[in-house]
Amino acid sequence: MLIYRVRRCSLKLLLFIVISLWINVSESAVAASAGAGRITFLEGEVLVKIKPGVPEQQATLNLVVGPGSRLTTKDTGRLELTLPDESIVRLGPSSVYRIKLSRFQGINRRRFTADLNRGRMWVNARRSPFSTRESFQITTPSAVVGIRGTTYDLIANPDKSAQVSVFEGSVGVAPAPVEAGAAHEEIAWPVEISESEWEEIILGQLQRLNIGPDGKPAQPRAFSPDVDKDEWVEWNRNRDQDQTH
Repeated sequence: MLIYRVRRCSLKLLLFIVISLWINVSESAVAASAGAGRITFLEGEVLVKIKPGVPEQQATLNLVVGPGSRLTTKDTGRLELTLPDESIVRLGPSSVYRIKLSRFQGINRRRFTADLNRGRMWVNARRSPFSTRESFQITTPSAVVGIRGTTYDLIANPDKSAQVSVFEGSVGVAPAPVEAGAAHEEIAWPVEISESEWEEIILGQLQRLNIGPDGKPAQPRAFSPDVDKDEWVEWNRNRDQDQTH
């Protein structure tokens, strides 16, 4: 009967739609678990190498990057990368940044590691009660910065020195390189400790740490964003505030 044929076609169409939606959701879940990030802001000249063996190219808005990708900003370049859990990473001018591992499974399970070989970056990491400092790590030539849910500014200088400034939350700063699975002793400053013996320094809100080219840390000190005016910091704080509304 005609009614039966119409119903059968409708069922086939419905089944096709369901399968298509399932494939799309599955592909999105795979992308999320792989931790692909998306470029959500560009200014000036920014180059990207999607993966080893692929030629470097001009970065474009909404370009998806992931493990193995290298991002390079030139003298006037700025870049914003939005991760699957809505954490934000921004690169300032003359920066070289490489994503090593990026795996996100829902808002409570993430593992993200990257290298800032040189330059400046701003991180606004989404808070999660299940995150540890190992779940979101950035490595410079002289230090490893691990966070739970934090807003901080990181500078990696050409001489391999580094500076970490925490605006919200807390970070753990350890020597680089750190062997996988090595135990760390958390040290909440001010505690007197030999520079050669430091394992990990915990920085709280509005604390700053400088690490020398030889990897030795100075004593952390307090700072005030209102006193230490910085155009890069102000731009990032304003952009963070705009994105929360």
